[in-house]
Amino acid sequence: VESVMSATKPILYGFWRSSCAWRVRIALHLKKIQFEHRSVDLFKAQHKSVEYTQINHFAMVPSLILPPKSDWNPSSDQPVVLSESLAMLEFLEEMCPTPSIFPRDPVKRAQARAHALAVASEIQPFGQVRILEHIEKTLHQDKKEWIQHWITEGFVGLERNVSSTAAEFCVGGEISIADICLVPQIFNARLWGVDMTQFPTLSRIDATLSQHPAFVAAHAYSQPDAPPRPPN
Repeated sequence: VESVMSATKPILYGFWRSSCAWRVRIALHLKKIQFEHRSVDLFKAQHKSVEYTQINHFAMVPSLILPPKSDWNPSSDQPVVLSESLAMLEFLEEMCPTPSIFPRDPVKRAQARAHALAVASEIQPFGQVRILEHIEKTLHQDKKEWIQHWITEGFVGLERNVSSTAAEFCVGGEISIADICLVPQIFNARLWGVDMTQFPTLSRIDATLSQHPAFVAAHAYSQPDAPPRPPN
């Protein structure tokens, strides 16, 4: 793992297809925060290496490194490691509140958080690499059938909830943490063959966000460690 002691901007350890790292990339690009990307190849088990587990004790991505004596970590002479993507989003909001990824209205803010947590807690974990490996190698179950079931079940509830708060985006007319969590999960849903015609509101919001420059820059296939984008 390369030294971070001389860095001046945040360092994001991630993987092109990780939806959790993707969320953080979206927020960084929305807020126009310069950062360094360092790839951790989950398919090659680089997250399990001795070097990386010294950074992230859960052996997961993303990890956000705040260099010492930088604007991001001015009071420490040692780098600070943040884990958990939603904690990173909260941190970035506090450090760079404009543009905000949280609605100003307290009710709408709570709704945005609820939608984000529905994805991050109730849907996405079923598709983690370590979970799918266990399903396939230990339990000898079909991982595609598994992930299709859990994404579909989660999206049924999310479609109904988001439909009650949506305008252009998940909560009204401003991009929020809910949209940041939604887009990578829809990519994974399509990757696993989930029928997204069942979820017209979620699909419409995703189509709108797919044109936004920050979402384009953060897209999985826009990353330096990504393979070539497959033809449509």
